[in-house]
Amino acid sequence: MNGYNSVSTPIEASTASNELGEDSSLDKTLYRQVMGCLRYVCNTRPNIAYRVRLVSRYMDSLRKSNLLTAKMILRYVKGIVEHGLMLPSKANSTNHSILGFSDADWCGDKSDRNSTTSYVFMLGSAPISWCSKKQDVVALSSCEAKYIVACMAACQAIWLEKLLGELS
Repeated sequence: MNGYNSVSTPIEASTASNELGEDSSLDKTLYRQVMGCLRYVCNTRPNIAYRVRLVSRYMDSLRKSNLLTAKMILRYVKGIVEHGLMLPSKANSTNHSILGFSDADWCGDKSDRNSTTSYVFMLGSAPISWCSKKQDVVALSSCEAKYIVACMAACQAIWLEKLLGELS
């Protein structure tokens, strides 16, 4: 991928779905290695976590479109190599309060109608905990989807509060 140009977005909106079946001519081992690398990179680049989760779903029924999408994410990462999560030094940081944000999309996955839960917690100006995952149940309204994510974020906030209490 050295000769490829970088792209400004990690995935096209139309690549979220997959046709049934698989293409047996593709190398599944290569695809799994690429997905393993991308999942590792998600630890420092949460902006690609959702996209990597989308293409990780098709490990068993690999299509050419899935491999092209994974390569597009790699091209995106190539363009943002200098970006990442930076934790401020203790001398520069005076704000030690936890701030959390949460959101959910209602019926974002058209195949099974599950909503996607997302939250991020910041200690001062540094992100310390984040999550983006499919909800376990199908929410019947956008209000219910946001209630589910609020419960998940509240559990995470309580855990972070207890953890920081033990550390300090």
